[in-house]
Amino acid sequence: MADQMISLRWAGRGAIPSESVTPVTLTVDKKRSYKRTMPKNANLIIEGDNAPVMKSLCAGTLRLRGKVDFMLWDPPYNTGNKDFLYEDNFYLTKKAQEAWRQNNLPKRALTVKKGQKGLKVETSERLDLFVKETDASRHSKWLLFMEVRLELAKKLLKESGVIAIHIGYQELFRLGLLMDEIFGEKNRLGIINWECAYSPKNDNKGIPSTTDYVLIYAKNRDKAFRGIIPRTEEMDSRYKNIDGDSRLWTSGDLSAASGTDSYFYGIENPITGDLHFPPSGRFWQQPKLKVKEILFGWGIEYVINAAGNCVVKKGENLEKAQKILKRGAWPKIYFGQAGVGRPVLKRYRDELRNEGRIVGTYWQADEILDEIWQAEEQLNLSYQHEISGHNGGAKKLIKAILGDDCVFNTPKPLKLTERLIEMFCPKDGIVLDAFGGSATTAHAVLDLNNQGAERQFVIIERGSDHCGFADSITAERVRRVIDGNWVYPKPDTKPTGGSFVYLKAGKPISAKYILESKRADLIDVILTAHAGSEQLDDELAKVAKYVVGQDKDGKAIALVWDINKGTEQGCLTREIYRDIMAEVKTFKMKKPVFIYGSVNAGPNGSPSYTFMQIPDEILAALEITNLTD
Repeated sequence: MADQMISLRWAGRGAIPSESVTPVTLTVDKKRSYKRTMPKNANLIIEGDNAPVMKSLCAGTLRLRGKVDFMLWDPPYNTGNKDFLYEDNFYLTKKAQEAWRQNNLPKRALTVKKGQKGLKVETSERLDLFVKETDASRHSKWLLFMEVRLELAKKLLKESGVIAIHIGYQELFRLGLLMDEIFGEKNRLGIINWECAYSPKNDNKGIPSTTDYVLIYAKNRDKAFRGIIPRTEEMDSRYKNIDGDSRLWTSGDLSAASGTDSYFYGIENPITGDLHFPPSGRFWQQPKLKVKEILFGWGIEYVINAAGNCVVKKGENLEKAQKILKRGAWPKIYFGQAGVGRPVLKRYRDELRNEGRIVGTYWQADEILDEIWQAEEQLNLSYQHEISGHNGGAKKLIKAILGDDCVFNTPKPLKLTERLIEMFCPKDGIVLDAFGGSATTAHAVLDLNNQGAERQFVIIERGSDHCGFADSITAERVRRVIDGNWVYPKPDTKPTGGSFVYLKAGKPISAKYILESKRADLIDVILTAHAGSEQLDDELAKVAKYVVGQDKDGKAIALVWDINKGTEQGCLTREIYRDIMAEVKTFKMKKPVFIYGSVNAGPNGSPSYTFMQIPDEILAALEITNLTD
């Protein structure tokens, strides 16, 4: 924070540093993946707890550290109404974690059933892990939960990256302070508030809430990506030439919110002689000499008088200005259609610096302002529901896609999501949503990709055994959107096309886990750790004895484990080396081969392979520094 004497404190702060989060295996689930195996730049849906999954994304095969352009999160609002499930235990030893799980997991996990018109989700009867409104540590748990995830988010973001987090009034202030400390107050781009409901509900305890918030922070404000929201035909229709001007224009405010004393002066109306100053607390946008030059267009000379005001020179014939008013093609500064008002600025369509739309402090459907990006003011916005969508509409959309029996109470509007992505993610960028929920972010990316973009989404959501719905809701919505196979399709419903790879998070990776793993489990670990690795296709996997995959360049990856009989576990012998090379040749893969093993008794220094020491090379690739477990 800018003021080092101010900091946010809570019970247990710093108990779970991001370094203590153990990465997990990430394995491709081909049955749940849609239309393709793991390609380069694939869309990803990852089933698992977002903290260890993000730790795995920092290193290993995907290596997204410093590569994510935009993060759009919708974390629990911590309302005390069964929306926040707290089970972080990364700081415990592995033995203590297992004991914690046995004592705390619900008796019956969330289950999914097929109904007549879609999917039905049943929640657990026992909700011990949900943080209640009466919990004295409610806010401390939530801050601890968010702190470790925001630290991991910062590692994954590009220098030009931006993170946007949905939040309600319950944790708005605490989240703002926490993000100020993690990202820096100077990197706070702004707070968007948007209308999430049509009308307020009766609340005798306080003011009914009809708006929610989105906190926007950059990793580096000076390098942050700033996109545009495409213009509409309705916006362009506001540009006319009512005065006979050869160029299309619309009226705009000549005043500005900030300025110096030299920008506060009077401007004389050339027809009425009235002297007009900027509104209270504001300044003129243009300097005096520039305004004087523009006003010459009224056919009369202006001067700067002793008081510093821009006035008509004494003796000038005001009838000249009246003739120009009637004739048309008024100067860029005019005084209303009747010529008797305050100075107004003509904004020409062909002078817009981009083809996008920028909004003011309140976004109304009929009053969208055509402004250029203003670095200090661009994000002091409020999105009205006609522009951003609202929660009621988002729920109806989920029902239309997944059916009446789908239970998901907190979807975010598709319009709002698309606009945020357009504003803060390049057209070929990566969008990461660590709280995947109903997959609105993925849906938005697929929609926008149909409009000429090539963005990639990475969505993380819990599985059904942890009160989540990564497959039954998150991935299922994406499948139906890709195919256009909605339960209740609209007349204009069309398939977006696209694909995704479904990954499942496995067990935490440690030195002990690696050394005690069976071959099948160790293959998952290696393919998680090895940069750019891809598993074998099903046909090759059936006949492969040593080769387990290949890297992005087609170089083979082999494993010597649970192979040796009567010899040391993982020992690479000359005989095994020859068998590996024969297998690589049969599979038509490239060399040098990466051979994972514990002991190298083969031809040291051979250019045909690189020996990968187990567990050292795996631990280093996953940036695991805690070797005690």
